Amino acid sequence: MSLSSFLTKLEQKVSGPPSSSQQQPQQYPQNPQFNAHPPFQPYSYPNANGGYQGPAYNQSPFPNSNPPAPSNYYNQPAYNPPQYTPSNSYAPPPQQHHRPATKSLFLSYSSSGTSTIAKDPDTNQQQYIVTYPKYDGWTGKPKSGLDQELHAGDKHGKILGGWKNSEMTKKPSMCIGEPKNGAQFQKLKSSSTGTKMGFVSPHDGREYGWKKGGEKFEFKLIDVESGVEVAEFNPHKSSLSMSKLGTLEMQLLGGEDWIVAVLITIILLVNQKVDDEIGKEVLQAVLGA
Repeated sequence: MSLSSFLTKLEQKVSGPPSSSQQQPQQYPQNPQFNAHPPFQPYSYPNANGGYQGPAYNQSPFPNSNPPAPSNYYNQPAYNPPQYTPSNSYAPPPQQHHRPATKSLFLSYSSSGTSTIAKDPDTNQQQYIVTYPKYDGWTGKPKSGLDQELHAGDKHGKILGGWKNSEMTKKPSMCIGEPKNGAQFQKLKSSSTGTKMGFVSPHDGREYGWKKGGEKFEFKLIDVESGVEVAEFNPHKSSLSMSKLGTLEMQLLGGEDWIVAVLITIILLVNQKVDDEIGKEVLQAVLGA
């Protein structure tokens, strides 16, 4: 074999057969079912330190302790939550305590001395009168059945109430309303707290009574249970005029029936005290003579 032929064969052996004559490997179609599953990863096993290694777990680089804090962790500013301050526009309104309205009446005797008159102290207009009733000529008894009647306005006005004295004890029973039209009667009494002319109010069912004040003929109406003052009678300053009794000022805790109850009881109490005072003066005059 010649040298050129040997070199030619050696070159063909090193470079391989021509590309056109190279044999291609056989290609098989892949089943898509096998591509639906993730590739297999081998299980991991514990190492000597008790941790796990391998692609099956995302292990922390600090298996036995918490990760260290960032370098600027302790230099962070302290968190102070803002303090809530309510706006003035939402502040609750201050609690107000309203006192009941009041009514004032000036009490005096009529010129004849047989009636007690209650007038408005500002206008001097007569609003009530307590007087003796009319009698029935056949029976000789009061037509209303009362010993004293309280009228609205003058003696011809509507009967608002009055009182009747017991035939045995002579103690009065108060009448609220017109006697022949559903009036309410109740006995007036004294209490253990020192009140007189005590009555049960028709407007709230509470017991009230008159207590002596600091001056002569001064009285205060109080709630017997709570001791709260609800009315006051101040005597007239002039001791020369026996016709002017004094001024009554009451809280309007109820309607007309409340005014009637307060007015009747104070007139009874003042009349009683005036009669006692007159009796003492007469007795002293007789003894002195």
